[in-house]
Amino acid sequence: MKSSPTNALQVECVDPPLQLRRQFLCDRFVVKSLQLSSHPLWSRLNILSQLCDRPNSKSLLLDSFLKFTKLPHPILRFNLNPLFSTPFRALVYNPPIVTDLGLIKGAPDTNVKFQRIFHQNWSNHLQIFTDSSKISPDSCVGSACWIPKFKIILQFKSPPETSIFSGEAIAILEAILFAHSHDLRQTVILTDSLSCLLAIRENPFRSRRRFFIILKIREALLACHQKGLEILLVWIPSHSGITGNDTADSFARSAISSGLTKHFNNSTQDLCALAKTHLDKSWNSLWKASSKSKGYGSPICLVLLCLQN
Repeated sequence: MKSSPTNALQVECVDPPLQLRRQFLCDRFVVKSLQLSSHPLWSRLNILSQLCDRPNSKSLLLDSFLKFTKLPHPILRFNLNPLFSTPFRALVYNPPIVTDLGLIKGAPDTNVKFQRIFHQNWSNHLQIFTDSSKISPDSCVGSACWIPKFKIILQFKSPPETSIFSGEAIAILEAILFAHSHDLRQTVILTDSLSCLLAIRENPFRSRRRFFIILKIREALLACHQKGLEILLVWIPSHSGITGNDTADSFARSAISSGLTKHFNNSTQDLCALAKTHLDKSWNSLWKASSKSKGYGSPICLVLLCLQN
């Protein structure tokens, strides 16, 4: 109907207002540009931000630039696109990954089956359990590696803007680097992040999401392979009673506050997801304000809804 309020239609169709949509696209564009220190837009926006000291500049690019450069934690930046700086052999290397052990999440006998499968196939391999945790949206992300045989714990923390995916990938990377630095001949890295393993297995030339941390994992796996070290990545279900996984999860929680800050940078992929969060918050605030005069929250619409009911 011609009298249908535009703000209500946008909410029903999940179609944000054009101004918010433009800001969202600028956020994603600026974040992707900021990862390259040689990008020409960086110096121009930096000069413009110094000349324009008004909080509301009405420039979408400048607003996005100020939003992400004023974050309390630095952005991970490179001189060259990470895909082009990664060795070609690491990009085409196919690491051994197992994503199906036949285990059912939540089953009462999952731990017993896991122990039996592990001793049947990899009894001579060293176990390294990895996990990541985040308590609240404002808390840091904790990553942990747990080596039961030697009682070794590796703990790291990342900024609050970091995703759980990146936290899981950091734990896997640190486990591989530990095996490489200590010349562990046969190692099984056990993780409950299936998405990370699928990203590592995916062809980086065809992937739309080229995570820097995933490329570093590929590079570390190739270095272990060239050194004669056998590294196997295996997926296990989370919160299913597997002792090593539950222990790694507890260490990941404690790493939120006491972990090392080796990876305390924001990646562009995580900040791109933050752009969607900013869009949702801005749209929600706009909807609450506009619905008081038109839309479902207006008095006329409330009367019509009552009459229909």
